[in-house]
Amino acid sequence: MATKLKFSRQFIHKLVEVLLEERSIEKTGSIPHVYYHLAIQNKNSTLNNPIDPSKEQFLKAHLLIVDAVGNLLNGLEAMQYWCGQQNLSLHKTIDEYIETRKKYLKFYDKNLIDGQLKLKSTQGLGEIGVDALYYLDFYVIEQFGKTKLGTLIQLLSKVKTKI
Repeated sequence: MATKLKFSRQFIHKLVEVLLEERSIEKTGSIPHVYYHLAIQNKNSTLNNPIDPSKEQFLKAHLLIVDAVGNLLNGLEAMQYWCGQQNLSLHKTIDEYIETRKKYLKFYDKNLIDGQLKLKSTQGLGEIGVDALYYLDFYVIEQFGKTKLGTLIQLLSKVKTKI
């Protein structure tokens, strides 16, 4: 930044400290991998227009995101991050997410999703001998990407490959 802006490193450091104190920017990560980005609450302030508690609970139950530096964000915090990254309106996007997610929740029967519908068009199904197939959740949903379970599966697969 100092080179690009043609200021001293000390001056840039002081500016960054002021912006952090004003909460105009946020700091993530730790030395030597520190990142600064615009504060999400400035783009999507909820102070003047609070989030309905039932919507916040829904987000907490269904939304999990890993941010750019590997932090696990859940619920409203995850939605604020996602909206900040996509430059979207927080309240409108929350409503769209809930509507989309509820569309997928209709497929559940006793906390499971019947996978037989996907198998019906499978050639040779009778030879395989599958009587029933169920799964816990969808891996992704349109527009919003991975579900909470999809995110956890991705994290586990990354951990497993490192071992």
